[in-house]
Amino acid sequence: MKINANEIEKYISGAAYVTVDDGKARPHRFTPEQAHAYDGTDYVRKLDCAAGVCFSAKTDAAAVAIAFTASGGSSRTYFSVDVTADGKGVGSITNYAGDMPHEFYPGMHRTLGDFRGEFALPAGEKTVRIYFPWSVAVDIIEVEFKGATFTDPAPREKTFLFFGDSITHGYDAIFTSHKYATLVAEAFGANEHNKAVAGDFFKPEIAKIKENYVPAAIFAAYGTNDWHACERDYVEKRAAEFYAALHENYPDVPVFALCPIWRRDLERPEWCDRKFGDFSGVKDVIAAAAKYDNMHVIDCYDFVPHDEKAFGDAWVHPSDEGFALYADRVIEAVKNSGAKL
Repeated sequence: MKINANEIEKYISGAAYVTVDDGKARPHRFTPEQAHAYDGTDYVRKLDCAAGVCFSAKTDAAAVAIAFTASGGSSRTYFSVDVTADGKGVGSITNYAGDMPHEFYPGMHRTLGDFRGEFALPAGEKTVRIYFPWSVAVDIIEVEFKGATFTDPAPREKTFLFFGDSITHGYDAIFTSHKYATLVAEAFGANEHNKAVAGDFFKPEIAKIKENYVPAAIFAAYGTNDWHACERDYVEKRAAEFYAALHENYPDVPVFALCPIWRRDLERPEWCDRKFGDFSGVKDVIAAAAKYDNMHVIDCYDFVPHDEKAFGDAWVHPSDEGFALYADRVIEAVKNSGAKL
């Protein structure tokens, strides 16, 4: 049973819409209106990355085959497409082989183009999920369920909406399903709709544009780039506008304001002399801005060990191991918040 490009959209979560061109389906995380907010910036190319996009189907197939074209999006060219059956991994399609050398793998150039993979599935009825890459754009040619007597769309009933910078985008997870946003959404049985863009700052222009659905929860994780490049009064203004817009659009939705994790340049005073001031001030700015009753501020500074080995680039972007720890602690904080999801 083949799901062709024209049928892909009904199986997809994590996308605002899907376009079909030349027999290939491309999922888009951002609406056209949201994408216009990035016009004229280097961020535009990152909008097409498939972070958080997932194909879900309930089926009795014996195997699944995926064919797609991967093209550049982020500053990273390595990728994985991860496949699970009832939550257990059955395989990944990647454009790398062997161990990824610590610290050097983020910048290593990898070949993009056409890829195909096939994976055996456990017997009987199961839910198959295909997690598309955070790091590149994907045009899906087809998904084939071999030996299937039925294949039905199976996206989850609720969706978590994520805003943020490169860390929420997925840098530097080797396996796309290992980034913290995916792990958090999975823990609560939710789809992940990821609006994060690497290098971004608080973006009230995006928060002001209401989605065509009501998310079950919203996560926002900005601040590390704002501290690195901006003056404090500017960050205060932008953060206040961002959280005010979220409250205006989603007054009854739990919002989790994630304060920045540790970064390696905090090790030395000469590395962290910024016009914003002390890094700890970012948490204060976020706490003041996320002041509404539906909002929960989470101090994430210690959620990833203060050790370069927990970071894919040995600096600011967690590795798969770092992301696992980060996600576990975010999940715990959300459960302890008292919010009903």
